[in-house]
Amino acid sequence: MFCPESDEEADKAIQEAKDAKVQLACLNAGLVEFNWKVEVARAAKAKQQQEWQRLGDEQANKDWCVEAEEKAVREWQEQLAELAWMNQEVSPSIWNSAF
Repeated sequence: MFCPESDEEADKAIQEAKDAKVQLACLNAGLVEFNWKVEVARAAKAKQQQEWQRLGDEQANKDWCVEAEEKAVREWQEQLAELAWMNQEVSPSIWNSAF
């Protein structure tokens, strides 16, 4: 326990305590503001990540649609080629039997 030897020493200790209290209040206010800024930054980051995820999902869907369309076009071309080959094979026999 602190036991001052004089009133002057006691006044000095009281003033130092008051000054420390003011400094702590300022530090606390600074920490509150800093924490608020951190929360704002976290919210912004989370929003940005959600947007990146949405864009990634959208691009994946577009890629899937393009792949499906390309596959459908390939299959259609293969069917046309097969029909053209069949037509070539069958046409001479039809023409021969018709005449």
